[in-house]
Amino acid sequence: MFYYKGKPYSGEVFDLFNNSNTISYTAKVIKGIPSGRWIAYGYNGEVVSEGRFITLDTEGGNDFSRITLERSKENEIEINKVFVVTDDPDTIKNKPKIIEKVNLLLDKQNISKDIVVEFVEYEF
Repeated sequence: MFYYKGKPYSGEVFDLFNNSNTISYTAKVIKGIPSGRWIAYGYNGEVVSEGRFITLDTEGGNDFSRITLERSKENEIEINKVFVVTDDPDTIKNKPKIIEKVNLLLDKQNISKDIVVEFVEYEF
């Protein structure tokens, strides 16, 4: 989540390389959530990878606050990631159930199910 003055931020964001004024990353953020195109740059300003964040409609019946699909490309390699956000710590205990629900949601939106290949937990 991106915040500005205590409120979710909407607009463009960027990051700089350490000890430099050279941009390393740009992205679009809507209501604090990365959404749309992002670009990662090399030290000389060249594009090293780019992608898109897509927030999926959870249709209200899921245990998730949000599901975001990230589709990216680095050189000729396509990378797809699914981020599942939940406020309930018990939800993450049932990984098979989460994967099943995510796969059903991806099916409904005609997105390939083979993109869910690993499960990583983050706590904030």
